[in-house]
Amino acid sequence: MAVQLGDLNVATQSGAQSALRRIRDAADGFCGGHGVRSMQLANAAAACRAEMTDKAVAALQAPRVTALHCEDEAAPSPAPERGPVARGDAGSALTPARAGASPSFMAETPVSTTEIAEHMIRAVPHGAALGMQVVSTSEARGSLHVPFREDLIGDPDTEVIAGGVVTALLDHCCGLAIKSARADMSMTATLDLRIDYLRPAKPRSGITAEAHCYKLTRSIAFVRAQAWDESADDPVATAQAAFMLTGAPA
Repeated sequence: MAVQLGDLNVATQSGAQSALRRIRDAADGFCGGHGVRSMQLANAAAACRAEMTDKAVAALQAPRVTALHCEDEAAPSPAPERGPVARGDAGSALTPARAGASPSFMAETPVSTTEIAEHMIRAVPHGAALGMQVVSTSEARGSLHVPFREDLIGDPDTEVIAGGVVTALLDHCCGLAIKSARADMSMTATLDLRIDYLRPAKPRSGITAEAHCYKLTRSIAFVRAQAWDESADDPVATAQAAFMLTGAPA
């Protein structure tokens, strides 16, 4: 997700307000989800927007923007509309509120890459809502799968899984590769995520993604990833990403 803020003075109140508005607009465009009929997909998109906003605000490191964001997060939310809600593994409702910042997400300290992967898909609402499954983990690598479901279809005419699902899967898989490289659960913030869609996915097919964190510096992680439906030799999409490391390993 890219946000242009170079023309703003984020040290001023008006500049900080404009910056936060642009970040939220960018997260909205990146995650989508408006007008979808599936409650699970809508919840996943809302969680994605909250997470991407949190990450961008953290990466900006601008006190006024952070304060405004925290004020908005602390404000009472309107009562949710009645209707079905997505459920996590423990049966709790998956709400869009601050996906990456739940206390349970930060409290546990997994010791293996497999535990890290399982913890990520349980703790992050859009990962659970999309039904992400762990395929494999190893040092600096991770692979996840989203099985096909009717409510994840992006175009009813083609019955192809939504592009936003592929984007969320690639982003999540990149995060898994970084955490596998660092062997901890410290937070990251997406600085740049470029996705090239090479072809449409096959109808009614799930998507698998694999990512490799090929370079770690003290503050930046560089990752490559690809997603496919039937064969890794014929990818649906490829990704190149850079992430800010917001916490140091213990």
